[in-house]
Amino acid sequence: MKKRGAATLWMLIELVAAFLVAYIAVDVSLAYAQGTGFEKLNVAREIGLNLVAISSVPGDSYLVNDNLQGYSLRVYSGKIEVFEKEDDFVKGVYTLPKSDLVGNFGLKNLEGSKKIVISKIDNKVMISEKIPDFFDT
Repeated sequence: MKKRGAATLWMLIELVAAFLVAYIAVDVSLAYAQGTGFEKLNVAREIGLNLVAISSVPGDSYLVNDNLQGYSLRVYSGKIEVFEKEDDFVKGVYTLPKSDLVGNFGLKNLEGSKKIVISKIDNKVMISEKIPDFFDT
């Protein structure tokens, strides 16, 4: 025996699911149409290549990257994510090549930064927002 309210409840659930799918589709398509997905991917790739380059330099050094364009950055377990908001559907993700650099980072979050500083001090690569003081011992 069917209850009268069951059909209305299923219709409401289907309606909410349809709106959710439509919202996600529009959000993703607008991000690709505006080119922000490719822009985030290029920023993530550039930071990854900067990390690899600074790790190969002998001695202590630093590199300032001011091309973040206000995006947030997360580095964890060999991956670099670049995004505007935490719940973005379109993120720029770059995987670092296999090296000892991959396990060197924990979870590193920089939100809404205009620039980052990638430094290498005593063979340890770090990401921060300020230039390190090499003469501080």
